Amino acid sequence: MTPERRRPPDAALLAAVLAMLLLPALAALEVTPVGGFRMFTEPVRYRLTLFEERRDGTAYQLPVRALLPHATRDARRVLGGSDAFRLGETQARLVAGRLEALAELACRQDPRRARVHVRIEIQDGAGAPLDDRSLERACE
Repeated sequence: MTPERRRPPDAALLAAVLAMLLLPALAALEVTPVGGFRMFTEPVRYRLTLFEERRDGTAYQLPVRALLPHATRDARRVLGGSDAFRLGETQARLVAGRLEALAELACRQDPRRARVHVRIEIQDGAGAPLDDRSLERACE
């Protein structure tokens, strides 16, 4: 007995063909980055900086690697090495959108922290600034 081979539904085939044809065209028109080659032609770099203020008033720079043991596996891949500029447009957007979560993680990690400041700098491949976001959060 051989398993019966079934053809995928016509709608699924049509969707796959349209995706292969349309995504690169939409990426070229800058409608969507999906399917484009910007990661090769327009590299983006990002750097994450963390500062902590302790309850006794002292302030320190907090190394990003201090958060890694408390982060998920996927988060460790994105955050690891981001104390220095690192390539990755998608990673930069992910980190920029999760500054509040990073500040919360830093606060939970050490009860001596009174306040955490998180900053992401995003640059193009030549070093020109594209985005610079900061967030300050009081720890409870």
